[in-house]
Amino acid sequence: MMRYESAACVRPSANQAYITGVGENRKETWKWDPESGWKQCADMNQGRRRHCVAFGNSTSMYVLGGVDSDQEPWILLDSIEEYDVEANRWTEVARLMNPTCYAACVSHNNSIYVFGGRGDLFSKSSLRRVQVFNTTSRVFSELAQSLPRPMQMLRAVQWDRSVVIFGTHDCVTFDLELKTFRARHQFATKACYFKCLR
Repeated sequence: MMRYESAACVRPSANQAYITGVGENRKETWKWDPESGWKQCADMNQGRRRHCVAFGNSTSMYVLGGVDSDQEPWILLDSIEEYDVEANRWTEVARLMNPTCYAACVSHNNSIYVFGGRGDLFSKSSLRRVQVFNTTSRVFSELAQSLPRPMQMLRAVQWDRSVVIFGTHDCVTFDLELKTFRARHQFATKACYFKCLR
């Protein structure tokens, strides 16, 4: 069963898409291939929604943060799980420095950049932080440069050496080499739930 607030990404160098956080318990992962159609993969260890997902390389996909809504009250997650495409297996590999949901992430040079998100489920406060997960060393760091303001409900798309980060009220670009932000308010989506593709 397809559920809202799941997350999707495309496998590099392969014509395949993956969706995570599907099903009644939000643990399911599905793969779409144009030749064979939809196929269910191994379940994640932790059911989640409102998470972000990115491939670190062509064989490893990572889900980061999100919310476990099966608990009362809901729990904001800091866990990171890695999916091995070839072994069809999920493994918890690290924890975010700050739990978050509604964040956006991109992968660049063996690192996954996690932009902003919601840092508290009850106050609904947003984060300015940029957390960086090195997929090789499994070490987290935080950029000295923060988002121009706290942001959540984000989508990000990478273009060359830049990342365009779209939010409801803001849009900013991030230079992956210079580690600098630039406001692009005119491209804000004015929408809470949306997708963007490169």
